Amino acid sequence: MKKSIRVIMISAISISMMATTVAATENFADLDLQSMSLEDLVLLKDKVNEEIAAKGGNNVLGAGIYEVGKDIKAASFRLTCYEATDFAYVILYKNSEDMDNEKSIIHKLFDYEEDQKSQDIVTLNLKEGEILETTGPVIIENEEKSFWAPDSEDE
Repeated sequence: MKKSIRVIMISAISISMMATTVAATENFADLDLQSMSLEDLVLLKDKVNEEIAAKGGNNVLGAGIYEVGKDIKAASFRLTCYEATDFAYVILYKNSEDMDNEKSIIHKLFDYEEDQKSQDIVTLNLKEGEILETTGPVIIENEEKSFWAPDSEDE
């Protein structure tokens, strides 16, 4: 039940953010998101994400829940707040059971402000089976480690 509520909340936040962007664009003024079903909105969001990736924006990780090894590869990544987003949470869980129990390894708030000299950054060494949750879009980049740097057990 908690998982379903969390998925609905993340979808609602994502849809709300997409609706704000769509409402601000005159070209899409006739698009009626309110009358669309949740399934149709999720399909629309997925299609928009595909188009963003096709246009070279595939380093933006949208709001959602990602299983490491299934939805995202196990590797080290650097995450930063996406420019068009006021804030986003990044939450990492050891596994789905810990997610259900809301027992996170990392719980980070990204707050984007244009006048900051540097943006919030978190580096994650994602391991197979971990669950990564984001409440808003974040920029994800491969974190290249130096050949001499040891692997870290706790990120």
